[in-house]
Amino acid sequence: MTKQLSKVKIVSDMMINEVQIESIDGIILPGGMPGTSNLEKCEKLINIIKICAEKKLLIAAIFPDAEIEKCLVGANINGKDVNICENIITSKGPGTAFQFAFSVVEYLRGTQVKQKFSLGMQLSQ
Repeated sequence: MTKQLSKVKIVSDMMINEVQIESIDGIILPGGMPGTSNLEKCEKLINIIKICAEKKLLIAAIFPDAEIEKCLVGANINGKDVNICENIITSKGPGTAFQFAFSVVEYLRGTQVKQKFSLGMQLSQ
């Protein structure tokens, strides 16, 4: 479990040592401090990100830090609210969380599912 600066608790369904890379579709990295700065300190996580990059698996990150960005070879991170470059999705911060989430849903499940979720959330496209 991690606790973000906003006191939001994120509980994972497994520990990083339990991750079997051959059984995942990708990785989503939450933003927020101090979590973002802690991500780059985890060698196992950095290795998982590198393997996902090599295998072209989904890598999604809200406000990726410098160490994470090094793993995102070929990604076009240009300061837009949400950047999508092949298998890599990034966003610039908490204000883009819905756009980011819908982009991940679209990547994994398609445009129709994304539209269904956004309508359910009463958000315009």
